[in-house]
Amino acid sequence: MTRLAHVCIASLVLSGCGGDSPDFGPETDATPTQETGIASTEHSLIVFASADTQGPATAGAALGLATSSLLLIASDQSDHVGINRHDTWPPLRRLNALPGALLEDCAVVTSNTVVWTNCTQNGFTINGMVNWDPGHVEVDIQIDGTIQGFAFHYGLSGGIRVTATSITGDMTLTASASGSGLTYNQTVRSQIDVQIADECITSGSLTVAVSGSGNGARNGAVQILWTGCHAFRVRNA
Repeated sequence: MTRLAHVCIASLVLSGCGGDSPDFGPETDATPTQETGIASTEHSLIVFASADTQGPATAGAALGLATSSLLLIASDQSDHVGINRHDTWPPLRRLNALPGALLEDCAVVTSNTVVWTNCTQNGFTINGMVNWDPGHVEVDIQIDGTIQGFAFHYGLSGGIRVTATSITGDMTLTASASGSGLTYNQTVRSQIDVQIADECITSGSLTVAVSGSGNGARNGAVQILWTGCHAFRVRNA
């Protein structure tokens, strides 16, 4: 089994954005930061496409999609998620620091599920599950913890549908942190509808909407339009 401890517990989380569609601008080239996020997103989505044979790895892929989506919103002048560019309290980056939280000796793994029940690691507690059936992946994970006096909570839920030629789905990541008079809340909602061939995205779109409040929260939306394998354009809102 692919060791979940080696999968970055960080990337896209997808969910129907609801309400009115963002007012996107014209197509442009991706910034270097967005290119990094798109490359990570592509990798995570291809893991979903292989869920029938790499089911346990979809947990890390789902969380990987979440933080990748924030790179799509980020400007090249502000790549950090937190109080400011030089802060030491980036709530969502804590996800990147949790690869050991999905330890195999705590998670209960079956032929089509991974379940965490009060699994603890590095000050965090994980509860939830990832379930995969042929052509479908469901995710529902809650992560709570306290580090250096700050209380963190992350929630990830949604579903991905996969065929031999397409990946569609929606997911939502919520994150909050509080402590020392500071508060932070962030919601990342995304929707994916892409076509694939030879383990590569060839066409389709990814729409990400990010909203939040408090120190360092981001707000914005972006749409990635694939025109070929590793070829894409970006529309920002």
